[in-house]
Amino acid sequence: MSSKLKNHLELNRKQDCCGCSACYSACPIKAISMVEDEEGFLYPIIDEEKCVNCGLCLKKCPIVQGNKCGKTNKFYAVKHKKEDIRSVSSSGGIFSAMAQAVISDGGVVYGAAYDERFSVRHIRTTDEDWTKLRTAKYVQSDMGDVFTHVKADLIRGYEVLFTG
Repeated sequence: MSSKLKNHLELNRKQDCCGCSACYSACPIKAISMVEDEEGFLYPIIDEEKCVNCGLCLKKCPIVQGNKCGKTNKFYAVKHKKEDIRSVSSSGGIFSAMAQAVISDGGVVYGAAYDERFSVRHIRTTDEDWTKLRTAKYVQSDMGDVFTHVKADLIRGYEVLFTG
């Protein structure tokens, strides 16, 4: 992480960055790149020549912003009714039920999928490709420009399911 981004986000250690790419997506002038470190994890690097210190990356950083709603999170335990769905799923198969419902209603689903190089990337789907998003992937997903696409879909009025 560059020193300017560290200072701007008031973060002192790489361990304090979750690598979500929200700052990358928020930057209106594309001064932030997501760069792989020596262990293969993506972290933001800011081009100090391009940065105009607008602060949008700070406003979008979930680490800096924390839980601003002031509410305690609720948690639910669920499982899919069908054993055949649970057997090809993780976490009880709830994602399958949710994805099918959103897509059948004309919505879009975003989530982590393996690509042809067996890397994990977030993708958008409106069809049966949602099954690629099923099951846990215990590695960092390359988010790319996914937040930009989610925002555009929401503006267009689509129902969006985002996982990962």
